[in-house]
Amino acid sequence: MTFRRIAIVTVASRGIGRAIALRLAKDGFSVVANYRSNAAKAQEVVDEITALPSKTEYPVRAMAIQADAGNPADGKRLLDETIKAFGRLDIIVLHAGWAGECSIHDLTEDMYLTATTANIKGPIFIAKAS
Repeated sequence: MTFRRIAIVTVASRGIGRAIALRLAKDGFSVVANYRSNAAKAQEVVDEITALPSKTEYPVRAMAIQADAGNPADGKRLLDETIKAFGRLDIIVLHAGWAGECSIHDLTEDMYLTATTANIKGPIFIAKAS
């Protein structure tokens, strides 16, 4: 099967990442909705994308892939699984999104390290693997 354009959107299960994934799909991209922990929310994005009417002769497809974008091995697996499913990859939207759900006064070192790993280290190593 031939696909028009293929995109990965990291943190696509919610918020801005979800909106980016849906916009790309409306523009004809097949989308890999990456998520770290909420498979149900990622599947909602996939379901919404696959319900969109096709505007071209190319099918718009979607799939969810679990991967921690802050883990280089997971980032490589995300790319590999995308290429295995679609045959290629055209764009990666490295949407950094995890910032925690607390005020600066409640921020712990572990929370800070999780955020910087997901938002800084992850995109660098995903780009390196592509």
